[in-house]
Amino acid sequence: MKECTSCKIAKDINSFYKDASQPDGMTAQCKECRKERSRQTHAKHKEKRNFNRKYNHTKKLYGVDYEAYQNMLVEQKQKCGICDEVMKKPVVDHCHKSGKARMLLCQSCNIMLGMAKDNQNIFKSAIKYLQKF
Repeated sequence: MKECTSCKIAKDINSFYKDASQPDGMTAQCKECRKERSRQTHAKHKEKRNFNRKYNHTKKLYGVDYEAYQNMLVEQKQKCGICDEVMKKPVVDHCHKSGKARMLLCQSCNIMLGMAKDNQNIFKSAIKYLQKF
């Protein structure tokens, strides 16, 4: 029998995981308590973990990590840097020449910039075209 350091209940030794670094060769917390702690930690960091899985490339390519991304969302009030609409899935826009992040954009605006190859003349022509019709 061994007492769990978390729930303070004496349990059979099979209720503990093996841990060679401990004097008795078993973890201090029982399996149930360790699983619960793991669930709580998992839930607490879910949003950050999901961001890192989905946007790991943003840190490598543009230097935008989870904290910087959250700050951008707050600064922009969760609105697109171009159309000012609330973004469902914000995209980190970046300069293709320097590789530096600019702002968060909605997917539509980000695609628009990409299709125009960030060329101001294409946008000027598009404005003239829209004004004509």
